[in-house]
Amino acid sequence: MTKMFRNIVFAACLAGVLAGLVITGLQLFVTVPIILKAETYEPGGHTHGAEHAHGSGGHAHAEQPAASESVTGSGGVFSGLYRSLYAFQHAESDWGPKNSWQRNGSTLVANILLAIAFGLLLVAAFSLRSNPRWAEGLLWGLGGYATFFALPALGLPPEIPGNFTADLVSRQGWWLMTVLFSGVGLALIALQRPWMWKILGTLLVVAPHVLGAPQPEVHGGTAPEALAETFIWRAAFVNLVFWLLLGGLGAWAFLKLAGPKVR
Repeated sequence: MTKMFRNIVFAACLAGVLAGLVITGLQLFVTVPIILKAETYEPGGHTHGAEHAHGSGGHAHAEQPAASESVTGSGGVFSGLYRSLYAFQHAESDWGPKNSWQRNGSTLVANILLAIAFGLLLVAAFSLRSNPRWAEGLLWGLGGYATFFALPALGLPPEIPGNFTADLVSRQGWWLMTVLFSGVGLALIALQRPWMWKILGTLLVVAPHVLGAPQPEVHGGTAPEALAETFIWRAAFVNLVFWLLLGGLGAWAFLKLAGPKVR
């Protein structure tokens, strides 16, 4: 049991560091330019983006600092939880990254930490499978992508700075509910054989969208709509790469550490 736990932790850390490095570089070229451009449309906007940041997963606030340009910020992996942490931290301090190296460094650290945390979940679930194969890691990664990004984004898509949004607490609540229901529902659909459980899983996946995500009274924002739509698709791409990397690398590392017995 101790060896299994060690293998899970080591595999998650290795996959998390590698995925965090790759995704941070990808964000700098794919999503960050759109964020910086959107900031210029805000009142008093800046092209360098040092005093404004972007929202994601339907949680956009112009006053959020650039440290949020992590895998959560540029795609909403679990932006509700991240913003709760942000609100707590900045209730005590007004510090924020002031230049590009601090901003990019904060993004990199956040991405790696988040990737390791999600990697622990994926590798732990992967390790419970009998006779696991490396390709299954990609499937677990797709499950994470659907749970933490794709399904929540149907109601609260990633947003650029200046977008009008509903109340933060209600959006966080809906996002967390959607992630929970989606994760349990997809697990029932994929892992249970009886149709009763599959039907229940489908109902859980659909339920948050039937209730509906909180929406602002006025839709739109300060930036052009085309820019917002481009950001959604780019954030979806970045998150897909992130989850596939995390699932594939996590499974590969776990199998290497576990040895031939699990192959």
